[in-house]
Amino acid sequence: MIIGVGIDIVEIERLRATLQRSGERFLDYVFTSQERSDAPESERQRYGYFAARWAAKESLSKALGCGIGAKCGFKDVEVCRDEVGKPSLELSGQAAATAAELGITKLHLSLSHERDYACAIVIAEA
Repeated sequence: MIIGVGIDIVEIERLRATLQRSGERFLDYVFTSQERSDAPESERQRYGYFAARWAAKESLSKALGCGIGAKCGFKDVEVCRDEVGKPSLELSGQAAATAAELGITKLHLSLSHERDYACAIVIAEA
């Protein structure tokens, strides 16, 4: 049974401007150390990578019905990839507790990005 659906779109240029203003502080606040270390070296690819992951975190918070905040922190959500590159979500802390309270047992994630935008959709199932 579907418990929640979340979708988000991020303008890559806006994220690029934020990163240029605040740099590592922003990355440290929003992304896990694993997400940061997995980021591509290429500047162009790097912005799309982080924009898609930002969208995934926002999408998950929407699927949980709580938004980013006390029940779902940015670093409570980690975007991972399997051996063939399929993205998935690993939850910890308050996000994991919120998902458990809702009876969520399975999360589906799809990411996409092109020149100007990155997007993500999350489907939460019980």
